[in-house]
Amino acid sequence: MARPPTTPLKITAYLADDIIDTTEIIMLDAVLYYAWFTKNGAKLDDNSSFRFVGLPLRQLPGNRWASSKGIVFGSKMNFYCMGTKDKTRDLLSYMHKAGNVTIEGWCVEDIDGDYSLIHPEYGLMRPVPVMDAFAIKDLINLDDYPREMYGIKPPYWKDQNQRLCYVPLKKAPFPK
Repeated sequence: MARPPTTPLKITAYLADDIIDTTEIIMLDAVLYYAWFTKNGAKLDDNSSFRFVGLPLRQLPGNRWASSKGIVFGSKMNFYCMGTKDKTRDLLSYMHKAGNVTIEGWCVEDIDGDYSLIHPEYGLMRPVPVMDAFAIKDLINLDDYPREMYGIKPPYWKDQNQRLCYVPLKKAPFPK
């Protein structure tokens, strides 16, 4: 069965408290990955291997996902992605925490543009492997971002998912 088309989405997490330390990167695909396992469990398929994790996001080369880091503004955190609205909303209903922060609710809304990689105000929105950076060199100044070994897909901590990347650690401006 064909996957439904994805559309640009903005996802807002309403947090119980303001996040003080905004240096930690919280990736939307990691949140949805955790939610998928919360909903489905780590079930085995008929071949006794783990099932494919089907996130409601546009899949990119290398089994990566078109989703952004969270941009924190006091007690709200915004994410951007190319996804399917209803399935994304369903998975988020299983998420009540992001890191150590309690989430009081989620809002998933359609937007006009895809900001899952680059946002006009907030810059780079997800790790970009140095080897792939030539594709976006005319869109953003990557010299503004550190190069580090970083995960390119969930689980981000897993050694086999680590690549030398431009990491989206540039501080986001406060919204108007």
